[in-house]
Amino acid sequence: MIPANKKVKFTELPDGLTNQLEKTLGNAEAPQENKSEEVPVKTKEDSLPPKINEEAVKESQIAKENEDEEASIKTVTKTSEKKKNDRAGQINICVPPETKTEWKILFAKNNVNITQGIIFAVEHLKNEIEKNEAVLTVGGVISKK
Repeated sequence: MIPANKKVKFTELPDGLTNQLEKTLGNAEAPQENKSEEVPVKTKEDSLPPKINEEAVKESQIAKENEDEEASIKTVTKTSEKKKNDRAGQINICVPPETKTEWKILFAKNNVNITQGIIFAVEHLKNEIEKNEAVLTVGGVISKK
């Protein structure tokens, strides 16, 4: 139960909202008053021209499919152009906040962003392993020098 001092009373509505409600409710009530008049329902057949050539229908369907394909190609092109939305190569790693701060400071001192710095570090490690200068194990990197 809401305490009496916490209850809020709304007595006035803004003029814009009042006008909008009057228009909406006024239009909604008008069709209900004329229930005796029946509005003819148009079917799909009524809206079609009297004679339709089957070839014309097929051509219009093919044209519509071509337009749809072109639109989808444009959409794919637009999304591929947006580098930020292209997350196919994204890797999420979880490191302690202190480590992240240390890495950011290290890379910032050398004018490299954190992504580039990590890529360079991994590439360097790969080169050392290929040259037989280091071994990568579960325990860490062991230098052979």
